[in-house]
Amino acid sequence: MSQPPQPNPPTVAPSHTSPLRDALGDQVPTEVAGRFILKREIGRGGMCFVYRAEHRYSRRAVAVKLLLPALAKQRDMRARLLREAVALGRIRHDNVVQVLDAGVDGENPFLVLELMEGRTLEGILAARGSLTVSDAVHVVRRVASAIDAAHRCGVIHRDVKPGNVFIVQGVQTDGVKLGDFGLAYTQSDETNGAPKLTGHGVIIGTPEYMSPDQLMSMPASPRSDIWALGILLYECLTGRVPFAGNYYDVLVQTTAARAPIVFGLDSDVPEPLADIINRALSPVAEKQFRSAAEMVKALDATDLGSANLRLLSGSPDGRRTLAEAPKRAHIRAPFVAPVRVDAAGESMDGQSQDLSAGGLMIFASRELPLGSAVDIRFCLPASGRVATCAATVRWVKKSEPTSRYRYALGLEFFGLEPDVSAEILQYVQVMGDEAPR
Repeated sequence: MSQPPQPNPPTVAPSHTSPLRDALGDQVPTEVAGRFILKREIGRGGMCFVYRAEHRYSRRAVAVKLLLPALAKQRDMRARLLREAVALGRIRHDNVVQVLDAGVDGENPFLVLELMEGRTLEGILAARGSLTVSDAVHVVRRVASAIDAAHRCGVIHRDVKPGNVFIVQGVQTDGVKLGDFGLAYTQSDETNGAPKLTGHGVIIGTPEYMSPDQLMSMPASPRSDIWALGILLYECLTGRVPFAGNYYDVLVQTTAARAPIVFGLDSDVPEPLADIINRALSPVAEKQFRSAAEMVKALDATDLGSANLRLLSGSPDGRRTLAEAPKRAHIRAPFVAPVRVDAAGESMDGQSQDLSAGGLMIFASRELPLGSAVDIRFCLPASGRVATCAATVRWVKKSEPTSRYRYALGLEFFGLEPDVSAEILQYVQVMGDEAPR
C-alpha cells in the first residue's frame, strides 16, 4: 500500500470557544505539550495534520505536525513520526525543513517544524502548468542538493514529489525547501536494532515518482531518490509526469524496453536537460548518476538556472499556463488552509493554495461546473476565525493523478462581509504580489 487510507472528515460542530474546533471538530486538540497553541490547520496528508501554532512563551510561530486521529493509536505510525524527527535532526541544510522540537503529548507524538510562508510546488504547477527552464533548474538543483545532504547522513527520502517541495516567500528571492520525511528510511536504523516499519513486500510512496525497484518492493536506495528527481525535473519542464497510472501501470511503463524520451515529446527542452532526465531515468547502471551530488554538478554545468527565484510574485511566466484562467485583477498571496465547499446540497473538503481580495484558488476532489454558485468556509489568515461566504467557479483544471486532490478550481468571492474583506486585503498587501495583475 502507498499510504494509510484518509479518514472521513470530522463532523463540524458549532462552537464559539475555538476557531480551530469550529472548523474541524472536537477530534483536534487546541494545545500540544502545554506550550504550543494550535491556531489553524495549514496542511493534511495521508498520515498527518500540520497546524500553524504559536509557542506559548516565546510567541514564535511554528508548524506542528500530528498524526490523524484514526492513526494515532497505531504503534508503527507513532514510531514513524518520531523517526521523521530523527531523520530531520541529522540533516543540516538550507534546503531541508528544520525540525525544532519533538515529543509525545499523552500518547500522541508530535513534531515542531519551522513555519514556512509560501506554497507547495504542486500548487504552483497546478496554476502555471509548467515552469520556465531557468526556474525549473533552480528548483530541482536545490532539491537535489537537499537529497545529497540527506544521503550523506544515511537518510533516503522515498517520497520526493511536488507536494513535498515548498517554495518559501523571500524578499529578494524565494527559497526552496524539501519537507515531509514521513516515509524516510534511515540506513543505520537496522544496524542499531530499530524495528522495521515497512514490512517485506509492502510498497510505499507515490507510484508516478517511484523507481522500478521501489515498485517491485525492493529495498530503497539512493537511486530511488535520484529517479524521483528526474521525474520532478521532467514535470517542472513539461507540466506532466512521464509515467502515469497505478502501481502496475507505472511498473509496466518504467520497465518497458524504451522509456519516453523528453527530446521527442518537447523539442524546446534544452538538450543538456533532456540528457539529465534520461540519465536519471535510465535502466542502464553505467548511464545513471552515481549520486545526487553528481546530478547537482550536471545541473550546474548547464548554466541554465536562474540566479533568483520569484515564483510567488509577478505574473506566471511558465511556457504553459491555464487558458481558462483570466489574468487576476487582484493582488494574490500564498495561503494554504483547509476549505469546505458546499455545492448543490453536497459538501466536499479542499485546500486553498492562494488568496486574494477577489477569491481563492483551491485543490478539490471533484470538478464543479463553470459559473456555478457555491458556499465556502475557511479560516482567515490573520485572526484564524472562520469565514463563510458565497463564491462562483470561474475556472477548473484537472490535476495530475498523483495528487490527492484531482482538480484545481478558481473561486471568485461575492457578498464578503466588510470585516472579512478588510482582513484578507491587509494580508495580501503584506504577503502578496508587488502589483496587481
